[in-house]
Amino acid sequence: MDEKILKIQHTLKKELDENRYHHTLGVMYTSASMAMRYDVDVQKALYAGLLHDCAKCIPSDKKIRLCEKYGLPVSSVEKENPSLLHARLGAYLAHEKYGVKDEEIIYAIESHTTGRPGMSMLEKIVYIADYIESFQHPYGHYNGGILP
Repeated sequence: MDEKILKIQHTLKKELDENRYHHTLGVMYTSASMAMRYDVDVQKALYAGLLHDCAKCIPSDKKIRLCEKYGLPVSSVEKENPSLLHARLGAYLAHEKYGVKDEEIIYAIESHTTGRPGMSMLEKIVYIADYIESFQHPYGHYNGGILP
């Protein structure tokens, strides 16, 4: 892995709760494995998997405020369910805070929760990796990749 990925890992370890951080690493490795299988750029899969939940642990009210501050659209459904905003805000932060310039990585982060028509293979990989990631919940049961 390159030094930039290791630096991002170090930052995320401080910003995410322990369960989310372990889930994130699982998605990163699952994405990379799937990328190898489906002949997709592994480096892009590592970045997208690592950063897919970078905004997940931001409190709901702050997610809304940040989206408004940065000019990111917030629908009425998203205002009622701010957890949905973590993908859009995470894509923004991946670009602005973590320096990701590759549009395919940004789209993979943005679409990993709800999907979108015409997804690239990288987007599909991160979407599926997030769902199937095998991190075991600390209470001893697998919860489908969706952590509290």
